[in-house]
Amino acid sequence: MIMMIMMALQDWLASTCRAYGWNHGQSPLVWRELVQRGGKRQLIGGANEFCEYVSSYYDVRSSLTSHRLLQVNIIRGRLASGRALDTVITQ
Repeated sequence: MIMMIMMALQDWLASTCRAYGWNHGQSPLVWRELVQRGGKRQLIGGANEFCEYVSSYYDVRSSLTSHRLLQVNIIRGRLASGRALDTVITQ
């Protein structure tokens, strides 16, 4: 995980996407990278795409309800508006 201040996030997100030829405009940005095998970085997407990836690749599903995920998103939005730290998942 990479933690950064919201203001720096948009610049980092844009430069990272530009560097790897990806098109993704919001946090979180999720990719996989098989470093030990010398593989290139593959964009997974955002939070929804990550959940789908984990479900299909590992056969694991989230136990959080839609209501609870919405609560987390609301809390995250409140923190972000106060220029709190945001999280970008990288692996």
